[in-house]
Amino acid sequence: MLNYDYKAGSKGTLVFIHGSGGSRRKWRSLMSDLPEGYGGLALDLPGHGESTGEAQSDVSEYARVVRDSVTAIGPTRPLIWVGHSLGGAIVLMVALIDPNAVDYLVLVGTGARLRVVPAFLENLRQGIVNPAFKRRAFSPATDEALINAEIEMDLTVDPVVVYRDFLACDNFDVMSRLPEIQQPTQVIVGADDLLTPPKYSEYLVKNLPNSTLAVIPAAGHMVMLEQPAAVKQVITEFLRQHNH
Repeated sequence: MLNYDYKAGSKGTLVFIHGSGGSRRKWRSLMSDLPEGYGGLALDLPGHGESTGEAQSDVSEYARVVRDSVTAIGPTRPLIWVGHSLGGAIVLMVALIDPNAVDYLVLVGTGARLRVVPAFLENLRQGIVNPAFKRRAFSPATDEALINAEIEMDLTVDPVVVYRDFLACDNFDVMSRLPEIQQPTQVIVGADDLLTPPKYSEYLVKNLPNSTLAVIPAAGHMVMLEQPAAVKQVITEFLRQHNH
């Protein structure tokens, strides 16, 4: 069973899936300020945060584990699956392997394909994690104290976990399968995202039949930490448009 935080809500539940080398803590700003009436469920992926098990190098494997855990927890429906980066890939995969498990998708700083620079992947394989790369995940406009605190936390993560996560990203490609996903989808990206640039999100919106795009100014790849109020507003408006 995965470790998680759960707050029940009567209108439905936002299911938060973090990205590579992360934990449920990446969603702390949104979990503490959920859209009115909604619950939140934030999970640690296997081998991450306080979850047992091992990190996977395959998005499909993560998707199955997460789907099974969420089913076992049984949060109030509808389920709004919110995934960041690798987490977004996992949410797309859950929607493909078990469409009935997903009512809505919110895809944050992600893409239909997440290739990783080979030299970076090789460094990770050798256990080399460059703090300068971590800095690239943030907008120049972002508060320095937040950036430093996040980098410090990320550097405590086992390099094997980070390597497997990025390998999972590198192997991920659902470009040809996006039209199968019929659920309403909100795509969110930071205007200054260098890791999953806005063009990735534009591709998602062009190919997901029922999707809209929000580009958040003064935010990079860690948009939900950099501009939590703006992200919450986009999600709240998305839910309102779908009569929730």
